[in-house]
Amino acid sequence: MKKISILGSTGSIGTQTLEVVRNSDGEFEVAGLCCGKNIELLFEQVKEFRPKVIGISDEEKANEFIDRLKTELPDLDAEVYVGESAPTAVATIDDVRIVVGAMVGVSGLRPVIDAINCGKDIALANKEIWSQAVIS
Repeated sequence: MKKISILGSTGSIGTQTLEVVRNSDGEFEVAGLCCGKNIELLFEQVKEFRPKVIGISDEEKANEFIDRLKTELPDLDAEVYVGESAPTAVATIDDVRIVVGAMVGVSGLRPVIDAINCGKDIALANKEIWSQAVIS
């Protein structure tokens, strides 16, 4: 089983990636999910996939999410990272093999580079990160 992290799990690429996981007959396990502020969809994803690491970039939304998590999923054993460091925390989980970089704009550049430096395979779905990496 290949463990994956998804940066931008609530966007179109992220939700399509989770559809692939659903249909993979156990080939993939979601270890980490990260989003900007769509905590409603993220919560549904967490309920279904039960990742061990969750990242939320928007600090206000993260507080709402954490309160809901404590109330509705008190048995979930997951670490929640908040703010700018959240995507990197999700991208660098020790036993993750594949990181899907589907964050909007160049905000995903740093976590993708960190994932590469940790030896992760990258599935990049973001032209801005690619163009910045090529320019650098």
